[in-house]
Amino acid sequence: MKNFAIIIILLSLHVANAQDAQFSQFTASPLNLNPALTGNSPCDWRLVLNARNEWIGVANGNTFLTGSISGDVAIGKIRNKKTNFGGVGLLINGSKDGSLNMMSTDIPANGAYHFVMGKAGLSTLSFGLQLGIKSEVCGQYFNDLT
Repeated sequence: MKNFAIIIILLSLHVANAQDAQFSQFTASPLNLNPALTGNSPCDWRLVLNARNEWIGVANGNTFLTGSISGDVAIGKIRNKKTNFGGVGLLINGSKDGSLNMMSTDIPANGAYHFVMGKAGLSTLSFGLQLGIKSEVCGQYFNDLT
């Protein structure tokens, strides 16, 4: 019975491999770029909105829309002090792709810790973790494709 439970647990674990949201100015979306950037900004908090609309006026208006909103806050960061600090953040990505109305939503939470390096404190060594959920829905039935 114990082996059966272990097999069921291992089979229920699912690692999702998918393409992340892509933006032309990817550095303007730090939480999409790397979870270790969470909380690492000159400000105490940050809110970022991004949008992309691809293939406008091509393929009968079947465009690819992508939107993203993210926010993060530094925890334990003291202004003008060179101390280690952490960060937490939330990211929401949504997209609608083409004529099939393939829609996806991704909601991960980020956490990071930043070690300030050197006497001047000009460098940081950062570690980040991202955990979340993803939903993908196809708006048309496969019978409609023929």
